[in-house]
Amino acid sequence: MKLAAKLVGDFPSVKSSEAHHTAIVLADENLLLPSLTSLPDNVESINITMGYPMKFSPVYSLIRDLLDLQRNLKTDEKGDNYFDHRNVMNILTNSFFIDNPDNLSASLIADLNLNKEFWISESFFYGKSPFDHIFQKIQSAIGLSQYLKTVLEKLYILTEESLDDNSVAMGVSIHNEFIYRVILAINRLDDIVSDTDLTVAAPTYNRLVDRILRELSIPFSGEPLNGIQIMGILETRALDFRNLIMLSVNEGVMPRNSAANSFIPYNIREAYGLPTIRHQDSIYAYYFYRLLQRAENITLIYNSSADGLKTGEMSRFLLQLKYSKKPPQFESLRFEIKASNRVQVEMRRNNLHIEKLENKYILGEQKILSPSAVNTWLTCRMKFYYRYICGLREPEKISREIDPSMFGELLHFTLEKIYSPFKKRILDEEIFESIVKNHTSIDRIIEESINAKFYGKKKSILSGNDLIICNIIKSYVQWIIKKDSKLIPLEIVEMEHKVSSEMEIDYQNRKVTIKIGGVLDRLDKTKGIFRITDYKTGKTDMTIPTVDSLFDESKKDRNDAWFQILMYCSVFQKENQKMALRPAVYPVRSMFSQDFDDSLKIKDLNGQTVLVDDFEKVKEPYEYWLRQTIEIIFNQDEAFSMTDNLKKCDFCPFIKLCQR
Repeated sequence: MKLAAKLVGDFPSVKSSEAHHTAIVLADENLLLPSLTSLPDNVESINITMGYPMKFSPVYSLIRDLLDLQRNLKTDEKGDNYFDHRNVMNILTNSFFIDNPDNLSASLIADLNLNKEFWISESFFYGKSPFDHIFQKIQSAIGLSQYLKTVLEKLYILTEESLDDNSVAMGVSIHNEFIYRVILAINRLDDIVSDTDLTVAAPTYNRLVDRILRELSIPFSGEPLNGIQIMGILETRALDFRNLIMLSVNEGVMPRNSAANSFIPYNIREAYGLPTIRHQDSIYAYYFYRLLQRAENITLIYNSSADGLKTGEMSRFLLQLKYSKKPPQFESLRFEIKASNRVQVEMRRNNLHIEKLENKYILGEQKILSPSAVNTWLTCRMKFYYRYICGLREPEKISREIDPSMFGELLHFTLEKIYSPFKKRILDEEIFESIVKNHTSIDRIIEESINAKFYGKKKSILSGNDLIICNIIKSYVQWIIKKDSKLIPLEIVEMEHKVSSEMEIDYQNRKVTIKIGGVLDRLDKTKGIFRITDYKTGKTDMTIPTVDSLFDESKKDRNDAWFQILMYCSVFQKENQKMALRPAVYPVRSMFSQDFDDSLKIKDLNGQTVLVDDFEKVKEPYEYWLRQTIEIIFNQDEAFSMTDNLKKCDFCPFIKLCQR
C-alpha cells in the first residue's frame, strides 16, 4: 500500500483532469481502507467503485460491542444495572471514542482501572455524554433498534464539507457512509419485523442484526470521470486505463480460490457442462489480461511474505507473464522495520538523576527506601531507573483472571482476617483446633477476600476459576495454621505492620541519613523469641550459599525473598535492640513436607549447613553489604545499566522501553 501510494505520487497527472486515467485495482477488497489512508497528499480526489464488507468496518465492531453490552448486562435485586467491564472497555477503546479530542474516553478508562470493578454501574456514566445514552438497559426489540440508531446518529459527522484537509474529509465521508448503510439496514429489518404477526424478542433481534450486517457490503459510488479510480477486479470489466496499479496479485487472491457452493460433485459438473472452478479461473484470466490490453504504465504488486494461510506466492498470471516472449521487469523491495534509535545498554547519571534521588530520599521528601527498591536495583539497575527515578508504573488493568500477584494479595488478606481477632493473644492448642474446625468461617473469609480484592464493592457469587482459587487458598491456609500450631504457645504481635529506621551512609564525602523500611507480613513471638514471618507464593529456596550472595547483581538465582526478610529484621532490631529475633519464610508451595523448616540455612566453607535461628548470626555481614549496596545506589559515578540475564526481562513491565 505504501509502495502504491509512492507510485501514484510519481504520476504527473494525478492533479489534473487526466487523473481518471489512473486506476488502483484491489484484488483483495479488504485493502480498501488501508489504501485510502496511504494515498499521498497531492491526490485531490478519488472515485471508489467497489463494495466493501461491512464486517471489516469500525462501525460493525461498534455495533457488535453494543449488542454484547446489552446481552451481558446484569440487574440486581434493587433494579440497578451493571455492565461487564470487558464490554465497557471494548466500547471506550473503540476508534469512535478513543480518538476524540476531549479525552473523555481515556479519562473514564483511567478511573475504571483505578477502581478495579469487574461490574460497572449504569450510574457511573450519568451526565457523561454520549456514554450516558450508550450505557443503559434496553429490554425490547423495538427499543434495541431505536437504541442503535440513536447512537449511530450521534456519531454521524455533518461537517466534512467544511474540512480543508482532503484526506480528513474523505475519511469522514467514508465514516458517514458506513453509518448510513447500517441505519438503512436496521430500518429495513424493522419493516420486515413489523409486517409479521410474530413477536421478536430482544435476543433474537440481536442475532438478526448481527447476521444481516455480517453479510452486508457497502457499495461506494462517485464520479467516474473525476479523480483516481479505486476498484476491485470485477469492477474493471470493459474499462481501459493509462496508468494501472494492481495490489495483492498473489496466488489464491488472483484468481480467487473459492469452491462452488453446490452439492454436485466436480466430475458431474464437468460432464454436463456446469460451471467449475476452472471456469471461474478463466473468468479471472480474462479480466486480468483484458485490463492489461491498452494500459501504458503497469505495476503489479504481490506480497512475498507468508502469513497465516497465505502462501506468499505470486499469481499464476505473473508466472505466465514472466515466461512470455516479452517478460516484465521484476523488482524486489524490502521494508526493514526497526527502531530508529537503539536504547543504550548503559546510561550515565546526569544532574537531573542526582537531584531526583537527593530530593526523594536524602533532602526534601525523605521517603523510605524499601527492600523492593534495593531488590530492584540488584535485579536490574535500568528497572530501578524507570521505576524510582522516572516514577513509571505499570498501568492499572482489570483482569478477569486471578494472576500470581493477586493470588499473593488474597493469601495475605485472608490470613490477616483469620488471625486479627487473636492479635495480642497467646494462641494455644485449643484455639488452633477451633480455627481449623471452623471451615465455614474460613470459606467465608476467603470468599470475602476475593470479593474485596477482585470484585471491588460488588458481592459476587463465586464460580468456575474462582472456586478453584478458593480451594487452593484454603489448603495453603490450613497448612500454615497447622505449621503455626506446632509453635505453641504463639502470640501474634502485629500483622501488616509498617517499620522503618535510619541508616547513616557516605554520600559525596559526607555522612547523610536515609530512612529504610517497609511492611512486615507478620510479627509473632514463640518460646521467648520474636519472629518476622513472610508469606511467599512463588518459588523460594530455603538455603543460600553466603550472605554476600544476596547482594550479587550478576547471580542469576539471587534469593530476593531472604534478602527482603533479613532487611526487615535489620530495620526492626534497630528500634528493638534487646529483642531476640529470628527470620522466617513460609513458601506456601513447599510447606507440605513433614520435615519443613521455615528457618534460613547457610552453607559454610566446609559444606556444612548452618541454621540461622537468630538474626545476630548474620547481622554484621548483612548490614555491611546492605550499607555498601545503598551507597552504590546513591553514588553519582554509578551508571544505570540493563541486566545481563535476559530471563529477568520476560515479565518486566519495561521490556518495550529497553527494546529487548
